[in-house]
Amino acid sequence: MRATFVRELEEYFNTMLGYVFVSAFLFLAGVFFSVNNINALDAQFNTTLNDCIYVFLITSPLLTMKLLSEEKKTKRDQLLMTVYTPLSSIMIGKFLAALAVFAVTLGCTLVYPVILCIYGSVSAPLIVNGYIGFFFLGMSFIAVGMFASSITESQLTSAICTYGILLLFLCMDLVISRIHIGAVASFLRWFSVFERFKQYQYGTFGIASVIYYLLFSLVFLCLSIAVMGYRRKGIRNLIFAGYMALITGCAVVCTLAAEKLESRLHLRWDLTDTQVYSIGEITKGVLEDLSKDITIYTLYQSGNEDRTVSEILRRYEEESSHIEVVNIDPIESPFFTQQYETDDGKIEDSSVIVTETNGEEFRVISARDLYEWQLDEEQLYATGMVAEQRITAALSSIEGGRQTRAYFVTGHGEMDVNEEYYLADTLESDGYRVDTYHLIYNETKLMPEDCLLFLSPLTDLTDEEYQVMQTFVESGGRAVYLINPLAGDLPNFNKLFARCGLKLEDDLVVEPDSENYLNSQIMIRPQMDTAHPVLASVTESGVGLVLPRCRGILYTEQEGVKTEPFLYSSDKSYGKVNPYTETLEKEEGDTDGPFILGASSVTEKAGARMILLGNSDFISTIDNAKFEGNIALFMDSVAWASEKPESVVIKPKSLVSAPLKIQSTATGYRLMFLVIVAMPAVLLIYGTFVWRRRLRQ
Repeated sequence: MRATFVRELEEYFNTMLGYVFVSAFLFLAGVFFSVNNINALDAQFNTTLNDCIYVFLITSPLLTMKLLSEEKKTKRDQLLMTVYTPLSSIMIGKFLAALAVFAVTLGCTLVYPVILCIYGSVSAPLIVNGYIGFFFLGMSFIAVGMFASSITESQLTSAICTYGILLLFLCMDLVISRIHIGAVASFLRWFSVFERFKQYQYGTFGIASVIYYLLFSLVFLCLSIAVMGYRRKGIRNLIFAGYMALITGCAVVCTLAAEKLESRLHLRWDLTDTQVYSIGEITKGVLEDLSKDITIYTLYQSGNEDRTVSEILRRYEEESSHIEVVNIDPIESPFFTQQYETDDGKIEDSSVIVTETNGEEFRVISARDLYEWQLDEEQLYATGMVAEQRITAALSSIEGGRQTRAYFVTGHGEMDVNEEYYLADTLESDGYRVDTYHLIYNETKLMPEDCLLFLSPLTDLTDEEYQVMQTFVESGGRAVYLINPLAGDLPNFNKLFARCGLKLEDDLVVEPDSENYLNSQIMIRPQMDTAHPVLASVTESGVGLVLPRCRGILYTEQEGVKTEPFLYSSDKSYGKVNPYTETLEKEEGDTDGPFILGASSVTEKAGARMILLGNSDFISTIDNAKFEGNIALFMDSVAWASEKPESVVIKPKSLVSAPLKIQSTATGYRLMFLVIVAMPAVLLIYGTFVWRRRLRQ
């Protein structure tokens, strides 16, 4: 085997064949790298690796077409039957020689990741994983090409057969996306060599795919050995077919066993920087406490599944025996979703339905709500993955047995929730049923378990609205008030707050000490009572808060009410009595701190619950809400007020990589010239020199 390997390898690189193959591959790969990465300033290398699949599909016959066809044409194959070396050793030597040339070619492409490292930030585990997957895929291509070479004496016919078999596997992928019979699509997908590569492309590594590629290559290698050996011994076609079926069956059984082992022992790893496909400790805690059997339905057309969401759901299923994931093809079962449709309208394709297996509780998550989006040049781009947040919150909500209604109150100049849609989305992702509510003009009756959200009201309650709120509070209602200094005097609101011993001050809190503010003296870093449940998520994550433009809150003890302040300004703070002041320096008439910035209150008799924060800007924009623990403060405030067991707050996982920093167009052109022209040309020139020198010898 070693002698065959060395002889074949020398034949590749003592002739032009090896150099032509490597140069052709590098030229085409260089074009894709230039377009996908250099021109687009994109540091994601796996896109280029994916395109290189088609490059190798085109060039692989150059490696394999003469491996055995040449032996037959020159009658050297007859010598293989007479030498003492086993035929299998000779065949393996030839196979390894072709594989070594392919490995050398991949080694040359390492220039691409080096360029990305110089001009940007790349993920080494992702690149290594991509190369591993591409190597195994290439190994499969070579095994197919070797088999094609074994059945013909013509190199041209061998190349055409190689293309035919590989294109058959490629067409299988195209057929999968158009078949709406789930069992057939799953069967074809399982056998597809290209489908297996996608897990490497997306950033996961599993043992089962490695076993699959090894056994796939072994099957075609065994078939090549059988063609070269058994046919010459006069073995009948029926016996040969039986041999093919036997080794294929063994490979299928071994691959299925590897998949079971991978699933049971969790031998599949998430190599992405942000752990997109992994589930965190919060989710694991929810799954551990799960007592109900849950079925998660995905509504994907067969062959068009969202691989990212499917991989995440796979982790849920592996983590808990109470979870079962089932895909329902909406074309194959068009009426399935009708049982889950509500007044919100028709359920869209690609949505996820989380439902209690033997109960009536269910939650519907639309495909759009599984991602975080950003509008750029009139196009929406997915910038973050929030599927874990949505699914875990739905599980927690179903386990709790009820869905709290959270109403954004309107009619007082409050924050426009339609513009700041992320607040409603975040609450919905945590299992709340969200809607807007006008205290007077509304047909829906308020229930004590409902939670009203007043987000930065600029005008006061009317007397009629005050009566509605008073009745709501006396019945045990819940509310969260976020009020900033620009709202001015709000006497009816203050009458509500006075029942709990609280009163809004008319001032703008200023922190003179830089340790207690960020960038500006009115962007307060508050002191926190870390034992308060409203600050549980903030405390556990070890982050702080930034509250832009705060107003103070006065507190006097009230009988029958348990009020607990949990956010404060520092002792050195002071309050500007004019919130529109042009100077933040302390002036005559300004009040001295410290100030209460946030407090909770519970009435002992009715059990009404209230959160009052002298700030609303901390969630007024999505950028403010994302800062440190701000969104967690909002979510935990609503959770505490509505007596939700716990708020599920999982940060979105970024899907965006930093762009390449190629400073000038000239630098980009030089890099393109290097990878498209210089590298292939140098190899061709060197190969020509070696070939001519060998001819002279």
